[in-house]
Amino acid sequence: MSLRRRIALSFGAAAVLITAACGSMVDADAKLMLGFPGDIGPTDVPAVMALQAMEYDVRSTTCIEFGSPDVQSQALLSGDINLASMGPATVMSANIVGADLRMITSNNKNDLLVVAAAEITQCSQLEGKPVAYHSDGSTSTAHLMSWISDKCGASPEWLVISGSSNRTTALINGRIDGTIVRTEDWVHCLRGVDSDAHVLAELSESQSELLPQTIVINIQFLDDNVEYHQQFLEALDEQFALVNADPEAYAEMAYEYLPNMDPDALAEIYTSLSQQGAFPETGLLGPDRGAECVGYQAHDVQGNEDNAATLNALVSSVRFTGGIGTVGVFIPEDPGAPDELAQEGKARFEFGNFWFKGQQMGCGQAPAKRYKWHLRDLIAADKVTPLWIVSHNLPLDDAPDAYAHFDARDDGWTKVVLDPTSSLD
Repeated sequence: MSLRRRIALSFGAAAVLITAACGSMVDADAKLMLGFPGDIGPTDVPAVMALQAMEYDVRSTTCIEFGSPDVQSQALLSGDINLASMGPATVMSANIVGADLRMITSNNKNDLLVVAAAEITQCSQLEGKPVAYHSDGSTSTAHLMSWISDKCGASPEWLVISGSSNRTTALINGRIDGTIVRTEDWVHCLRGVDSDAHVLAELSESQSELLPQTIVINIQFLDDNVEYHQQFLEALDEQFALVNADPEAYAEMAYEYLPNMDPDALAEIYTSLSQQGAFPETGLLGPDRGAECVGYQAHDVQGNEDNAATLNALVSSVRFTGGIGTVGVFIPEDPGAPDELAQEGKARFEFGNFWFKGQQMGCGQAPAKRYKWHLRDLIAADKVTPLWIVSHNLPLDDAPDAYAHFDARDDGWTKVVLDPTSSLD
């Protein structure tokens, strides 16, 4: 395996020079190439080792370290790499301008830490203090601002310092009072350093559903190489199982890929990451699509009516950039609802999580009239037989009783056909 190549190019020259180094759109039977936006770190090693395990099925595998997420995105779009480790924000930004990238699995779950100077013991004390983040569009910045907004609503003096380790160093040296960093950089930078800086919050606890880093694939490559995609996912899950089973033993294997790191620090990093749940049992991100088929009378597990229960469950379970279809009935007013908000036809919808995951939603009544003539013709031609869903054929006079059974969801009352002619004398 060609473990890594370091590529740091200007955005405009990226496609030409990468092509010169690696070839154009590769034959899937020949090479698999995985790109990283910067230096490979401890959380990246499972993906690297998963790729290496596939060398039995392909001619070669290569990991490439790019100088920036922009260069990496360009390489993925042009087909010069097949897979990439990216933050969700980078993927969504690329797709907004016409890219067709798909997040297929988690590189790691939330390992981000909010860290602060010794005198900062709670979120509200960050008011007016210098707090650093990576960049305006980065995923970690969204995590940090979301945490501050939810926790205390403070308004710090924001600074931009690129690189998690650089922000850690700035905090230790007293240049800033708070920041967000990755666990691996925090543990590594603090070893042997006399500092009272401390962890203010582990975001694995409060933002466990949000992903800082995912594995992304070019849709064209995915469509043409489903088998390699599946093999990679299985290999990555095996690596997650190994690191969780024995973090210290995994650190010894990872040292081959991270020779510049202290072995003891590496063992401490993997132990901390495993304890935080950074490596899930499976990296799968959930279904591509979900359907809300219950509507405004949904109930929570305790049996209490909650019109947003099904919607919020779908937001949580559907993958990043996935879609939700709302076919259940929602109405502008519900006077019989248990609270004032629902009575006004409103819901406690988790829009922040929905927005952060870049999901889409479609809703509205089914356009039945658009399809009725086509369906009629299919029935007349005996191509479809919908009678199996009809549970009762009744005279029109029995309509009130039939509606009562249907509304009560009595067993066996699925679809009722009312015949007005049978009610005539």
